Amino acid sequence: MPYTTLDDANPAIRGIKPSVTLEQANEIAAQAEQIGGDNAWAIAIRNFKKTHVVHNRRWVPRDTKDAVEEASKNSEDYLVVEDPDKPSTWHLQVKKNGKPDRRLMGAAWAALTSNYRGQSYEGPQKAEALRKLKALYKAQDWPLPGQKAEEAQEVDASSPTAPVAPIVSFAQLRAEQDAQQLMDSVQTLVADFCMLANNTLLLPADEAINALTALIDELSVELSKLRPSDVESTTAESASAENNSVTLTLVEGIEGANVVEDQTGLAESALTMDVQIIRPGWGNARDNNYYPADMLRRDAVKFVGAKMYETDHRQDEKSTRTWVSTIKEIVGFTPAGAPIARVVVHDPNFAARVRNLASAGLLNKLECSILADGRVREFKQDNRSGRMVEAITSVSSVDWVTRAGAGGMAMAIVENDSLPDQSSGDEAAMLQEDGVKSILAASGLPPAAQLRLQKQYTTRQSLDEAIAAERDYLKAVTGSGRPFGLTSTYTTDVLEEVDKRKNEINNKYFGGYHDHQTRL
Repeated sequence: MPYTTLDDANPAIRGIKPSVTLEQANEIAAQAEQIGGDNAWAIAIRNFKKTHVVHNRRWVPRDTKDAVEEASKNSEDYLVVEDPDKPSTWHLQVKKNGKPDRRLMGAAWAALTSNYRGQSYEGPQKAEALRKLKALYKAQDWPLPGQKAEEAQEVDASSPTAPVAPIVSFAQLRAEQDAQQLMDSVQTLVADFCMLANNTLLLPADEAINALTALIDELSVELSKLRPSDVESTTAESASAENNSVTLTLVEGIEGANVVEDQTGLAESALTMDVQIIRPGWGNARDNNYYPADMLRRDAVKFVGAKMYETDHRQDEKSTRTWVSTIKEIVGFTPAGAPIARVVVHDPNFAARVRNLASAGLLNKLECSILADGRVREFKQDNRSGRMVEAITSVSSVDWVTRAGAGGMAMAIVENDSLPDQSSGDEAAMLQEDGVKSILAASGLPPAAQLRLQKQYTTRQSLDEAIAAERDYLKAVTGSGRPFGLTSTYTTDVLEEVDKRKNEINNKYFGGYHDHQTRL
C-alpha cells in the first residue's frame, strides 16, 4: 500500500467492472484498511459504488459539478496522453466523443505552431502531437488552417516562432479569447458551407442552383450572427409554421438623395440630405427580394436613427472614421412609395464631396444600400420568383456604396432646410434635371409623356400636380376605370375637365402657359 499498478491490487478491486483507476483502487484499499474485519473489502467497495457512478464506461464521483464533464472525457480525443488513467495529463483535445471537431483542431494547431490565447504548447510529445494533428486533417480531407488543401506544407514544430507580447491584464485576455473564438467560429462556418455546397452538386442541375442560392442566403445570416454590432438585430433564419415566412438579412441598394443645405448656423461643412432609401418592387437580382409599397410605408420608421457608413457593407471597415451620416427622420414618400429620409451629414470631407458631385452634375451617381433584417415568404410575380418582404424587423445601417442593388439616383441640392411654402409667395425650390427625370421615372407614366413633362415643370409641387393631371388624361383617353357602353360625350367632358385642371396649374406656375402639345 499504496499500489503502484492495478496488477498489485486486491482481487476484489480488480473484479470491479468497469475497471477503476489506480487512484480509485488506492482509495478503496485505504478505506478497507480503516474499516477492518472480514467484510472490510466488501463494505469499502459498496461505499465506493454509492459515491460513484459509471458514465461512458468510467467511474466518476456522483453528484459533483464536474462528474459529467470528467466522465465524458476520452483519452482518444486528445493528441497527448501521458497517463491513460489521469485525465489531468491529457493535452490538446481535438475530438468530441471520438468525432473530430474542427474548432478544437484549430485551437490545437494554433497552440502547436504559434500562439493560442496568449500561450503556446510546450509540453511533452509536441512533435508527435503535431504529426498526429496533420494526419487527422488529412484523414478528414480538411486543409491546414491558413492554407489551401493543395498548398499545405510541412510545419517544423522545432522551428522558433516570433516572440509574442505577454498578456498581462484581464481585458487583454478577454479580447484575445473573443478574437480566437470568432476566428474559430468563422473557420468552422466556412468549412461547413463548403461541405454543404459540395452536397448541392449531387442534386439535378435546376435543384442544385436553387439549393446553392438558398445556402448562400443562410451563410449570410450565419455570418451576420458573428459580426459585432452596436445595433441589436435578429438575423437568424427561423421558419414560421403559420405563414411559412422566415427572417433574413436584407441587403438592398437605392440611389436617390435630395441634398438640403443647412442654414441654421452649423459649421460650414454641415449638410442635410433627403435620401430615397429604397424603392418598392424587386430588389437586386441575387437576393430576389420584393418590397411592397405598403410595407415600406409602414416600416419606414425603422430606418430612423440608422448610421450610414461610407463602405460597401464591409463590417471590418465600419468605424467612427467611416460613419459619415445618420438618418434623422422620415419626411415623406415618393409617388411610387419609396421612403424619403432626412439625413444629417456630420463628416466634413464627405459633405464636401457631396457638394462637389452636385456642382459637377453627378449627384445621381451617389448611391446607398440598406442592411436590414426582415421577415420574408415565397413570392412570384410576372414569371419572376423570389421572396416578398412582409416586414422589416430591424435596421443595421444604410451605407453609401459603389453600386446599389435597387436602382435610383441622387436628386438635387436645395438651399434651405425645408421646402418653401408655395402659397406664401416665396420662390419655389427648383429641381435639377436629374431630379425631374427621377420623379417622372417613378410616376409610371409612358416614356413619351415623361419626356413632354420633363422640360415644363421645375418645382416638386408643380411636377406632382402635373403628373396627377396627366394620369387623369390617360385614363380618360384609354377608358380605364369606366364601364363599357358610354358615349363619346363622357370622354369629351372628362378631357375638358382635365384641360381645365392643367391650365390652372400652368397659370399658377408659368403665368398663363397652356399645354397644347399633341396628346399621346
